[in-house]
Amino acid sequence: MDYEEDDAAIQEITSQEEQQLRRVYDLLCDYHARSHLKREYAQREEKLTAVSVKKPRPGVTEDMGQAAEITKLTEEMSLLDTDIRRLAEREDRKIRLADLGEALRALGKKCSKKELL
Repeated sequence: MDYEEDDAAIQEITSQEEQQLRRVYDLLCDYHARSHLKREYAQREEKLTAVSVKKPRPGVTEDMGQAAEITKLTEEMSLLDTDIRRLAEREDRKIRLADLGEALRALGKKCSKKELL
């Protein structure tokens, strides 16, 4: 295949194919970092639910500690959410080997670095 055939193949991409390529590119860019941040977010969310459901014992003033913990977890979740949004808005987004490896692990396929290269 020479360069003229490559140019012809590129021009034949439909708008739907281009949209799908953009979707996959957006999904894979910084996937590794985003997946770790999302896991941390989910952990904080579970803790927040557990703390919110916990009923205070009568006569014990744990409400202040519980309120402080809820506030702390909410702030941490807000920071994690901001970090996730920043990753999506970065200008220098690239698909790295770690992103590809993490995406394959999420699909249930474990690959070595050698296989990813």
